[in-house]
Amino acid sequence: MVIPVTLTNLGGYDLTKGAKILLKVINNGQYSTRSTTDIAELKSLQSITVNVPYVPLAGDITNSKVTIKVEAEVDGIDVDTSDNSITRELSTMQGVEIKLDLGTVGKATVDTAYEIPFAVTNIGNVATTKPIQIKYDLFDEATKTYKPHGQTLTIINLLAPGTSASIKLQFPAKSMAKVYSLWAVLYSDEDFSKSNNEQVFELEVIPVAPQGQGTQPPGGSSSGSSSSGSGRRGGSGGGVIVPKVIPKPIPDTKAGGKVNIKVTEDSVVSSLGLTFKGNQPAGFINFISLDDVPVGIPAPPYDVYAYFEIRHDSILNVNLDEVELLFKVEEEWLAAREASKDDIILLRYNNDWELMPVIYLNSDVRYHNYQADLPGLSVFAIAKKNAGFDEAPEEEEKPKKPINWVAVIIIILVLLIVGGALIFLAIRNKPQTGKPDLQSTVQKLKGQGYSESQIRGMMYKKGADMQKLEEILKKIK
Repeated sequence: MVIPVTLTNLGGYDLTKGAKILLKVINNGQYSTRSTTDIAELKSLQSITVNVPYVPLAGDITNSKVTIKVEAEVDGIDVDTSDNSITRELSTMQGVEIKLDLGTVGKATVDTAYEIPFAVTNIGNVATTKPIQIKYDLFDEATKTYKPHGQTLTIINLLAPGTSASIKLQFPAKSMAKVYSLWAVLYSDEDFSKSNNEQVFELEVIPVAPQGQGTQPPGGSSSGSSSSGSGRRGGSGGGVIVPKVIPKPIPDTKAGGKVNIKVTEDSVVSSLGLTFKGNQPAGFINFISLDDVPVGIPAPPYDVYAYFEIRHDSILNVNLDEVELLFKVEEEWLAAREASKDDIILLRYNNDWELMPVIYLNSDVRYHNYQADLPGLSVFAIAKKNAGFDEAPEEEEKPKKPINWVAVIIIILVLLIVGGALIFLAIRNKPQTGKPDLQSTVQKLKGQGYSESQIRGMMYKKGADMQKLEEILKKIK
């Protein structure tokens, strides 16, 4: 959420050194600064309204209320600070409210794993701080009860109010064509009402269509999938998508400051460097490894090595001044495709796949290392260039015309004659300027600090009248 704050300069002088608006929240009995907003300048009797960001946390709520304090700090002399802070209570803060939504479910095929899409949304007004688990049970005909089935996924990255996370649960391959009844359940210790955490649905498994007939249903795996499925783990586009989330903390950083984040776990990302334009409150950034392109994003037309997402709910792209990404690619993957280290590209999704500039850094026994400067953070794909990628067509070599040497010689003669005439005229018309007389030259040298012996030596070399020189030296002593 954002809190509108109006700052007014009631004094008779312009505020030129800037001001700061601090948002503080009572958490565990004491105020904690959550955000800082800079004001560059404020003229006399002028007002400015800014939207101060605030992401509530569960520890901020006491009896369904949050107590906030907004303070103005001036870089300079403020003759009256009595009206520089305001304290308010935000009521009806119910906390974290998680909702589990079921995506579009198609039909699975016999002996093929299937992915069931879900969206987990925080519809409350407080951000999550604890893990969220999602799993599903399968209805057992013999006992007439739902029994645990499939894997459990865990979301450990922060979900700010109004944000969602897309996940896919795996329905394993079944050898029998029938309709299966499933019950998906979400678990969260922070969920306020626990009233939107279930989805009961059916999934139909159908026989495999004969070769050349029919198409693979949405969500299923297929050996004929596009190049997006050629991930670094050797998959073919099918199988369950189990996002691996690596959270990394970001410290409170002032404007112009830089944060270097090292990713040492199993990730294609080696490190991330962030430089901020304005003040950046402390928070988390999540590195999410994906085995396939996320739901709702088209696959790029390349042989993809890996998909990953850098999620930054507490960071705005507009506050990023510089983003430096270091990533790596396995030599084994390139060798299997008869590709070289120079064939790697990086794509960023921003309503469409955009090509990012990549610099090759170095290699070790297993990996090739690369660097990319990014305009912001998003979903990324590391891929191999296609044949003829970004290559300009060669221009056809035009046949050379024979040189007319007679014409060349005539042109040279004309230039020599014209040039000689111009030089003669320039010399003849050059104004004659008399040389400075000996006395003025000696006076100038004396003024520059030269001794008489130094002046004699200099004038002797220039062929001056030495007798006259001695007379001048006597006069100007």
